[in-house]
Amino acid sequence: MKANVVLTLVEMSGLGLVIVVGLFAAVGGRAGLSRVVAFETPADKGWFLALTTATSLAFAAMIRFEDSVNMAEETKDPVHIFPRMLTGLSVTGLIYVLVSVASFALA
Repeated sequence: MKANVVLTLVEMSGLGLVIVVGLFAAVGGRAGLSRVVAFETPADKGWFLALTTATSLAFAAMIRFEDSVNMAEETKDPVHIFPRMLTGLSVTGLIYVLVSVASFALA
């Protein structure tokens, strides 16, 4: 468990570095936040892209929530643990959204 915590902190430090560099670039005016939006023209908004995006989002949400319920069932006190798990999922999602925005803004 200690090794898992150490490796998680190493991963979070790398993601934090990307977020901090993106933040400094945005504050300094060197980031192009207009590149974060995937659809630049109405022609880019095709049905295939919308369908694959919605399917990917639904699949990822289904897998993650099903896994979280399965993990909560295996704990001794799921009523106490499940809110913490959802908080962890939310924080993780926020971190990855910030990393994605920083990556696209600096690309």
